[in-house]
Amino acid sequence: MIFAAEIDDTEYLRITAYVGENTTLLCRTSLDVVDVDWKYNDVEYLYLNGYTHHPRFTVDRRGPGQYDLVMPSIQWNESGNYTCWEDSGLGRRHVYIVNITGKTTVAAAATAAIDYSSRL
Repeated sequence: MIFAAEIDDTEYLRITAYVGENTTLLCRTSLDVVDVDWKYNDVEYLYLNGYTHHPRFTVDRRGPGQYDLVMPSIQWNESGNYTCWEDSGLGRRHVYIVNITGKTTVAAAATAAIDYSSRL
């Protein structure tokens, strides 16, 4: 189930990820010379000032404005809110509410996507 809502400059997206599968949360911006930060449950920085601060997660920067949070083999304890902040926390916030389930699927990865480049 995916649920999206926009409140002020924050957009919320609810996703279900499957334990043990690869999960990628996409974040795009069309802003130039801007960095994006990723935060977990509004407490722990996962990606800040261009550096990953989590032992298992990475941020995929292959394309311009691309800041995809890559979470290999997601675990039960990794459910929660993942926030992508444009402009190092000064711009729009995109919050993924990630629920983990044990149900298996045919898909190799659970992926949720938001493309904001056309909205900026």
